Amino acid sequence: MHERRTKVRRLRIALGALAVVALVVTGSLGGVATALGWDGLLSPGPSWDDRWTITSMEVTGTLRDDGTLEVVEDVEVVWHEPRRGFIRDIDRSGPGGELAVSDVEVTSRTQDEVWFEVRRDEIEEHDSVHLGEEHDHRPLGEDHYRVAYVLDGLLVEVDGIPTLRWDTFGDQWETLIEQATVALELPAGDHALSCVVGAAGQAFACDGAGPSWQAEDLRPGRSMTVQAELEPAALDVAGLPSEDLGELEAFDTLALRRIALIAALTVAASLPLLGTIGTPGTWRRRQRAQQRVETTGPTYAPPRGMRPLTAAVLAAGEVSGSKDDQLFAAWLVDAQQRGLIAVEPKSKGFRARAAEGTPDSEAEAAAVRELTAGDGWATWDSSTSQSRARKLERAWQGLRRHHHAEAGVPTNVAGRPGLLGGIGLVIGLLVAWQLWDLTELGGLAVGLGVLGAWASSTSTDRTLRTAVAEFDDAQVETWREVEGLRRFVAEAHADQISGVADDPAIPIGDPFLELLPWVIAFGYGEQWAERFDAQLRAATERHAVYAPVRSRDIRRVRGAAKPKSSSSGSGGRSGVGSGGGGGGGRSR
Repeated sequence: MHERRTKVRRLRIALGALAVVALVVTGSLGGVATALGWDGLLSPGPSWDDRWTITSMEVTGTLRDDGTLEVVEDVEVVWHEPRRGFIRDIDRSGPGGELAVSDVEVTSRTQDEVWFEVRRDEIEEHDSVHLGEEHDHRPLGEDHYRVAYVLDGLLVEVDGIPTLRWDTFGDQWETLIEQATVALELPAGDHALSCVVGAAGQAFACDGAGPSWQAEDLRPGRSMTVQAELEPAALDVAGLPSEDLGELEAFDTLALRRIALIAALTVAASLPLLGTIGTPGTWRRRQRAQQRVETTGPTYAPPRGMRPLTAAVLAAGEVSGSKDDQLFAAWLVDAQQRGLIAVEPKSKGFRARAAEGTPDSEAEAAAVRELTAGDGWATWDSSTSQSRARKLERAWQGLRRHHHAEAGVPTNVAGRPGLLGGIGLVIGLLVAWQLWDLTELGGLAVGLGVLGAWASSTSTDRTLRTAVAEFDDAQVETWREVEGLRRFVAEAHADQISGVADDPAIPIGDPFLELLPWVIAFGYGEQWAERFDAQLRAATERHAVYAPVRSRDIRRVRGAAKPKSSSSGSGGRSGVGSGGGGGGGRSR
């Protein structure tokens, strides 16, 4: 058995190392993705609707003397499949409040008269310009549209300087924009101009020095934001709202999220490895614990005054007895032997009746009451109501906590985080990642909390072979008795059990029956069912005890007594945001 545990330990080290290497490679890919300006955390970004393509987007903004911006968008599109046209969503949210969109006109050099209509969306805060054809499809191939409109409210005053920050054509287009050009026409003067391109949280410099800039191959989620800090003498700032826009190219927050996510996943994958290898201090404790394990011989009788559930907590390790279905089945057999209940099997469950025995604790009394509620036999199968099963579940979990407390070790020592813990870790990190978009501090707090919970669980999960090194002498002696019994039931053969039954010094009359709750709790029910099938059948029939020993019977019994699960059925801006007049478009 020690050799087997050593192999398992080495396997965990190997798997942990492989996970770390894999995540380091993933992190390298994330660095490459950042260098290439990819939109996704570890991918080139979202896909696009390939049924149409914008081959050219030319946008010109002319700042009038009254502070309004006259916008002209020349959009060259190619229809690959039948479409009536597209919808241009003009965002009305600006740096100083809601923008006013007016004087919308649509023309085209590929069609004599363009049908269009403007619809206002108060919830999404944009004006939708539906253009193309009202009912018919446009011919496949190239098409052109010129959309003209006026934006009022973009210009604000920043530290006495009239400033225009404009999220040009927006980032919410559903197709690829192959070539984009943005130009500003401003009053005469010495103005400071800048432009950034990228997805939400990115701020890459546009091509060009201004007042005209270019960008290529803009996927959905990427846009161009321009800023003009005007010479104060060029425009009167009186009456302009005062705002603090922040720097347009502050930092690349998407790269920061990549680094944080990669670091979090790397640390999470390393924790099981650290929990196995440990620090020098934990290594010394492991050595001491290993010595105590090696000097523990098999024992043939359960520790006096201890129940199988408590022993399963103490014995949890590489061969863990802490699974809920095993513990429930073990308690069911133990409660029958102590005269608390009588149990009979059914085809899809079991039925239980209260007996005259006295429970050890109020927690156990509550579990017996819920299991045997009603007069006569209480049936448990697939027809058991949810409310009834939930009551038993609460009582059962109370009994489990009671035995964990009796064992004197933390609850999470009784079992490794395993699959559910891993799923919880991944979900928690994904939640933190999504929350980061709303509030970076909240996302960081959730992420650190999830990692902290995982670290706590992993650090205490040293398979009790380590934790036992920190027990006092009395606790260690109890643990050695449990470990000795676990070793005996794991390795026993028929002659050894017969010897136990024939030895008057050992207080066991029928080992096949009296050790059975411990066997199931330790997780060796399936092995005993294979080794001692005839003996177990004879012992349980002789004493009228229903003993779910095989894995399928254990799952069926626990499943019948457990509630069944039931079910019921913002676009960012490039740079640091605070632009206006962006939006996007989709096909019709």
